Amino acid sequence: MRKKILTVFLAITVVISLCACGGSSGTSAAPAPTMDAPAEEISMGTTGDEAAAADEVYDEGGYTTDELIDMLSSGEITIEILESMVADGEVSYETYEEVLNIHETIKPASNFWDYPELNNVTRDMVIKNAISFSEGVAWITVAEKNEDNAHTLLINTSGEVLYHYNIGNTSWDAVEYSGFSQGVSLLEDNVTGAAFLINTFGDVVWSKEKGISDIEDIYGVGSVESIEISCLNGYLLEKAHINTFERTCNLYTVIKPDGTWLFEPLIDNEISLYKYGYCSYRDTDKNPEWYRIYINLLSGESFSVDVILDNASEERKLKWEEEYDRSNQDGLLYDKELQGFTDDSGNIIIDCSGYNISCTPKFHNGYCVLPIKNPDGADYITVIDADGNQLFAPIKNNESDATDGCVSDGFFVMTYHDVYFDPLYYQFHEGYNNFYITLEGEIYESEYECIYPFSDGYSLVKPERYGKEYIFIDTNFNDAFPQSSCEQNNENGQAVEKTYITMNNFSIEGKWKSVGSYGFGQAQPGAIVAFDGTNCNFFSPSDTYAFYADGDNYRLECTSFMSTSTAAFTVKIIDADHIDVYYGDNVTELQRTK
Repeated sequence: MRKKILTVFLAITVVISLCACGGSSGTSAAPAPTMDAPAEEISMGTTGDEAAAADEVYDEGGYTTDELIDMLSSGEITIEILESMVADGEVSYETYEEVLNIHETIKPASNFWDYPELNNVTRDMVIKNAISFSEGVAWITVAEKNEDNAHTLLINTSGEVLYHYNIGNTSWDAVEYSGFSQGVSLLEDNVTGAAFLINTFGDVVWSKEKGISDIEDIYGVGSVESIEISCLNGYLLEKAHINTFERTCNLYTVIKPDGTWLFEPLIDNEISLYKYGYCSYRDTDKNPEWYRIYINLLSGESFSVDVILDNASEERKLKWEEEYDRSNQDGLLYDKELQGFTDDSGNIIIDCSGYNISCTPKFHNGYCVLPIKNPDGADYITVIDADGNQLFAPIKNNESDATDGCVSDGFFVMTYHDVYFDPLYYQFHEGYNNFYITLEGEIYESEYECIYPFSDGYSLVKPERYGKEYIFIDTNFNDAFPQSSCEQNNENGQAVEKTYITMNNFSIEGKWKSVGSYGFGQAQPGAIVAFDGTNCNFFSPSDTYAFYADGDNYRLECTSFMSTSTAAFTVKIIDADHIDVYYGDNVTELQRTK
């Protein structure tokens, strides 16, 4: 990559040198630009044709404008990373300018507290229910502290709302939701009976109304009297009761994660759905009734089995279950007899015979928490990696029941041992103790009484173990989605308007910390931004800016890299060291730092 950039720079240098020499060898050539030369200096030294030629070379990544906009909006890349992609030749200057122009028109991302349907949320609204992030998204239910005005939201890791379900004042706990598996989750309203299968993009791929409609397409309008569903591993088990003049019966089928039938509904033939990713139902072409058909939901493999006489088919089921376990445990399963982790051929990959292991350990995310005992039977824990390396000396485990642990994002959290524990659902397991342990064995005590393992960069926590409020914290143990502070409250909870002052010759130069709940550009909550008189990192990492008086307030104009876009802000002064920066109705609060 760098060789190609250097080639382009040298080619441009040759063009400039020839122009300066007028074709004569008696004039000294202009110096070649260095690798650190700003991109705009090079582009100014080229003609339109030369710039177009450079653009052809400077587009190795093959990214489209839409792809880059999506990457910026999702947080996959930042403006700073985009600028480095331009410098590395992955994105052309023309594409870069087009992306910035479009991105400038997009409202800055804000977290779910700013969602319009919440009607200017104040600190009286809290997260009443939630599950940890899985597959990049999480369900939360927010409501006022008196439990009125409830909403269920599907959010991504940026706090963006992907799906909204208005519960109203019925009951904040009327809605239940499953974790995401196979890209979908089931959302159920226990009051209205509504049910929806939602994917990670916030799209409804199936609903109870659709389930009824699909069956009525076969048996006629009004034929379905009731429909029941349950969800496991992203698949739905559906039971519908129909009543027509021709027949009255129950229909059974399995709904796939894309919202379609695995097979047409079976008449009065109950289906069993197993956590290991397969289902079974009675083979009506055979008697007696214990002949069943098994279908692997992931591979599509199927077979018919006499559950009493067919040992070979029973072994096939056990093989499916082992394959499922391996797929969710990094391909490694613990064998108690061999005292170690084995591969799919039964060979020992990690020998654990040197440990006195108290229960069956499981790998997840490349690590395994080992519950072990010392020679006198006292409980300890340590962590090993996929190569069997012990990451730190065993540490005491003061809670003998907490023998499972979930590793993610550089931390693990101890949980109760559960023989049915599936690493796929670790986000549902509370930490038994209120502390996190790093992969180096350092212990970080939490101020919260109930914690869940980290997932997708966030840990779900509860201030009180049996309380009804939740918070997401990041790996720095900060509130990841602080509530909107569009109004301040006095000690009686009454809204108080901020008072701004007028200051002549006010200077913004210096370093400022974003201390509010809303951030813009680089000035996200907790971040430091600096103004040096010419450049700042408020809007993007390499802005130039203008700051001047505008009536009783001040005007801040930040221009991004290569002068392709400018954002204008109104600055209101609280005091010499505190300001509010307005971008439309959004406010970023800054505090001067020493």
